[in-house]
This record gives sequence, structure tokens and C-alpha cells, in this order.
Amino acid sequence: MQIATLLFATNNNRRRDTVFLARVSALAASTAIAVALGMAAERYLTAAAPLKSVVGLCFVPFGLWTIWPHLRSQ
Repeated sequence: MQIATLLFATNNNRRRDTVFLARVSALAASTAIAVALGMAAERYLTAAAPLKSVVGLCFVPFGLWTIWPHLRSQ
């Protein structure tokens, strides 16, 4: 999204303050949606399983995936 903002800002037909306000509005909207979805997930998932444990277990494969190339090269 930063590249799109840069391209719009460099276009001479658009005002830079308009591009800035649109970018700020998009960031605020996406953050609000993420917070709402997180609150809904917490409400419905904590009844089935502890949310922090589930999220913690999801980070383990991503961590292994991140360090795997380093471990393989040695």
C-alpha cells in the first residue's frame, strides 16, 4: 500500500494532502476492522480453548519456518 500511496502522491493531477488523508483513513479503517475481528475471535474462541495457548502454538511453526534455512545451511 505504501507504493500505491507513493505513486498517487507523485502524480501531478492529485493533491498530496488528499492522498495523505486517504491513506490515513484506509489505515484507520483497516485497524478498526482488525480490532473488531480480534474481539469477536476472543469472545467465541475462549469458550472452546484458551486463546493465548492457541496463538502461542501457532507461532511455533512460523518460528521454525523462519530459522529453517539458517539451520539447513550449517
